[in-house]
Amino acid sequence: MNVTKLILQLRVEADCQYPKMYHRKLHGAVLNRIPDPIIEESKANTPQTLGLSFTELMPWGDVSEGDNRQLVINTVSPEIVGHIAQSVSDDPSVTVGEMQFTVQGIDQSTVDVGPVGSRGTLESDTGTLVSISNSRVSEFGIENPGEDVYYQYLTKHPRLAVSAA
Repeated sequence: MNVTKLILQLRVEADCQYPKMYHRKLHGAVLNRIPDPIIEESKANTPQTLGLSFTELMPWGDVSEGDNRQLVINTVSPEIVGHIAQSVSDDPSVTVGEMQFTVQGIDQSTVDVGPVGSRGTLESDTGTLVSISNSRVSEFGIENPGEDVYYQYLTKHPRLAVSAA
């Protein structure tokens, strides 16, 4: 299975304190770049997911005008990446909550992650934000918070077993 990666090189347009809960705003900033018919078609093909993931703004933290950040977007649909790339080419301004950016560059690559159902190891030199079901939190030495899905920024486990969906 191929995964297409898009890296947006962003320049900060104004000083802003890093909002701790900006993930929904970032989600909207990415999805607003994809035409509704493409989203609906993707949901019809894979109803459980849009087949899209993205990182936090990197590096994270407060931003100052002129700083540079990156946003990495991954998808199994080259069409979705194409729409996002075209959209930011047409309008390079990106707003995430109060944070304002201008896209300075776009890098794109495609990686073969193996056949569907294959297993492997994901290595990261940084922490990783993952969702963990209640039934699996103890595998990572995390005390169960009593919620259906628990989000944990993992820094102790830089190697995570993953499966291609």
